Amino acid sequence: MGNLVGYAHLIKAMELEVIGVKKPALVQPVTRIEQITGALAVPPAVAPDAGDYLAHIVFALKHEGVNLSSWPRLEMPRG
Repeated sequence: MGNLVGYAHLIKAMELEVIGVKKPALVQPVTRIEQITGALAVPPAVAPDAGDYLAHIVFALKHEGVNLSSWPRLEMPRG
């Protein structure tokens, strides 16, 4: 299984207590973003850096749609 991207990454990295995503975005050896069985395959060159939460939010909104269950708990780290 590849690294998590988008909402799945944010939920895991920030330890959010929300309903998980049905089809998580995963870094896979693909050349373009595509739906695969049970997931969204993301090429490594497109995946945001692990610590860049804003990039993961932008990726999620663009490629995964709006997941309102994660928004009430999202807090950007300060500093």
